[in-house]
Amino acid sequence: MGTLATILGAAGAMLILVGLVGGGFTFSGSVMPKVGKLSRVLCFAIGGVLLLMSIGLVATDVGTEPAVAEPPASSSPGGGGASPPPAPPQEVPAEPAVGYVYVGAGYTAYVFELPSLDAGWLTELPDGTEVHILCTAQGETVTSPVTGYTSSLWNYTTDGGFLPDAIVDTGTDQATMPSCV
Repeated sequence: MGTLATILGAAGAMLILVGLVGGGFTFSGSVMPKVGKLSRVLCFAIGGVLLLMSIGLVATDVGTEPAVAEPPASSSPGGGGASPPPAPPQEVPAEPAVGYVYVGAGYTAYVFELPSLDAGWLTELPDGTEVHILCTAQGETVTSPVTGYTSSLWNYTTDGGFLPDAIVDTGTDQATMPSCV
């Protein structure tokens, strides 16, 4: 979002400048032609809207952390849910599917006992970690704070727990392995 905010802010500032000055100046090698009164008013108005949108994007992005970067307050490593996790498939495929944790640089993802953010967590995985998926299960719907992708699909990994598919880059938004039994 930071890049989009920067682009909108720069375009807005440039249009406001054209609206205030009326053009006839050079900026970064680009010549801004002189414009009439109506064009100046439009440039100023559109520039103001773009600048406000840029500020809005920055304001909504500040302090936003990935939804799975923090474990639930009641969870702890190995902290328990009452029901056991779904078992991996009876016949484990010869080769697990490969995915990569994608939660944003500096953040971690949690591997949960069950396909739910309220379940106890088993371990933490930093952004970019390669994971090996044995099977998939339906669970709580999760939205990636980085991509905005929403899914109720969870990946059961060789770490012995579940990762939301929304934060695992598998190259597809479909299940990469059979359903957990």
